Amino acid sequence: MPIRGSGNASDPAEWKWKSGASACLVIASAGYPGRFKTGFTVHGLTATEKASGVKVLHAGTKRQGDVIVTSGGRVLGVTAAAPNLDGALTSAYEAAAKIHFEGMHYRTDIGGGVGKARSARD
Repeated sequence: MPIRGSGNASDPAEWKWKSGASACLVIASAGYPGRFKTGFTVHGLTATEKASGVKVLHAGTKRQGDVIVTSGGRVLGVTAAAPNLDGALTSAYEAAAKIHFEGMHYRTDIGGGVGKARSARD
C-alpha cells in the first residue's frame, strides 16, 4: 500500500510502498445515494480507537456541541491495514460493528473475492 513520502503526496514518484494490505468500508446514511436524513448522533467512535491498524475517516460528519452527528450520505470510512487482505477486512468489519447511528448501513460483501485478490506488487 502506498504511504506518503517526504515530498509531494500527489506525485506517484514520491510514494513509498509498505508491505501488507488495507481495506476501507464506507458507512452510509439510510437512503444514500438517494434522499437521506442527517443530524443523527454517531456512537462508538472511541471504541474503534484501540483497534490496531484501524483509522476512521470522517466524510459526512460534523461536531455539534460535544457529539459527532451525521451531515452527509457517505458518513465514515473505516480503514484497516494488516499483513494481508483477509486481516485488513476482518479488522475493518470488526471496527465498523462498534459504530452506530440511526439508519446506518454498509456493504457486507466487500472483499468477497479475497482469494482472488492480488497486491500491487504482484
